[in-house]
Amino acid sequence: MNTKTKKSFTLGMAVIGSYLFYKQDAGINIFIFTIISAFALMYLHKQKGYKTLSLAILPSLLSSIFIVWYPQLFTRTIWVLGYLLMWSRMLPTPYPIVTLFQGLVSICESPIRLLKKGEIQPKTKATGQHKNIIYIITTTIVLVFILLYIKSNPVFSKLFSNIDLSFIEFGFLMTIIGLYLLLNGLVTINANKKIQGLNSIKSTITKTTITQRDQQEYLIAKLSIGTIGIILFIANITDLIVIITGKLLEGITYSEYVHQGFNTLIFTLGLAIAIIIYFFRGQLNFHHHLKVIKRSGSFWILQNILLALITAYKNMLYVEAYGLTYKRIAVFLALICIIIALVLSLKKLYQPHTNWVYYNKLALSAFICLLFMSFIPMDRIITRYNISYSETRDIPYILSLSKPNLKLIENLMNEKDELYSENAMILNNKIFDLNQKAANNNWQSWNFYIDSYKRAQ
Repeated sequence: MNTKTKKSFTLGMAVIGSYLFYKQDAGINIFIFTIISAFALMYLHKQKGYKTLSLAILPSLLSSIFIVWYPQLFTRTIWVLGYLLMWSRMLPTPYPIVTLFQGLVSICESPIRLLKKGEIQPKTKATGQHKNIIYIITTTIVLVFILLYIKSNPVFSKLFSNIDLSFIEFGFLMTIIGLYLLLNGLVTINANKKIQGLNSIKSTITKTTITQRDQQEYLIAKLSIGTIGIILFIANITDLIVIITGKLLEGITYSEYVHQGFNTLIFTLGLAIAIIIYFFRGQLNFHHHLKVIKRSGSFWILQNILLALITAYKNMLYVEAYGLTYKRIAVFLALICIIIALVLSLKKLYQPHTNWVYYNKLALSAFICLLFMSFIPMDRIITRYNISYSETRDIPYILSLSKPNLKLIENLMNEKDELYSENAMILNNKIFDLNQKAANNNWQSWNFYIDSYKRAQ
């Protein structure tokens, strides 16, 4: 597809995007913009094939649909990432990390690249592409100064008083320019040579001669991994005994049982992953006594997976006793990512892939995990769980959430007014603000969450 067509699509999408997003909240505007972008992508890159285009569009499309139902910040963040990857995937690369970096670098280079392409060299006629850029820049400069003169000169402002230019605002123009620069880096994505050079990194380890250093690393790995595997096995057994019997040691609370040394546990699990990928980065994969270290490494990794599951169970005990919060959800999310990394580490023991391949598999797995997590309405889950199942109800914390289920809180307060009367004013103010927002929102910001309060009026 020629550059002129891509520039036209970019400008059109920038104008439409500014109309949808300027001074608007997240809602159906994100879904509409995603649909428009998806059609533009399919038209500009129709040679890529249905499968490639579908996989590129799917993450941002699913996120945009969920945002229409429940526009939480986490999902909006994943949508931005998915939208970036949607365009970046049009450059051929087998590595997800390259795809991400390529998109980011292309966006950063977009203003510089645009200005360079817009320069007219001596003794050369301006091409159609150059003319478009000149017209865009000239029009923008003229419109900006017209607005400035209108605001600063009352006589000049009087001349335009009979012309309705209310739809043209400085912020709106800046939004168009900003979106154009961003989209220019994606729609007309440029292959950065240094980033593309990462594609040349080998995916498999090449077998060479075992050196003395490799032999030393083998001995260190065999002794250290085997020893700490046995130690961790004993530690896991003690935890399992506590879990099965249901009895904590005297003087230890649930908070201490879960969080005492939790950061150390996370560091330990991360260190275990780092040790595995370090030792198996090279010729250790071809050592003649490889079976021994593979078995001890597999045993240690399985023990670390068990440790992560035990830690998740401890966190669940803490949630049952003290309620569900974002920090405790973050613990579960971190443990899921760690388990994924450990499973990939276990797979690496039996497949001589380079660490570069491991990092890319981990990045892709983490993105998929975060994508599915973003479809969970966190604030609603926290509200419902803490009110319905938790032994303690931290109403001030629930009301501090951006999008809690206020109807559940209101019903609880009506039932037990004497217990939560001090929070009634906060609740009423929050409901009033949402009602006002529902009444005043434009169609671009429409979503089911806000609309439910509009219908309830």
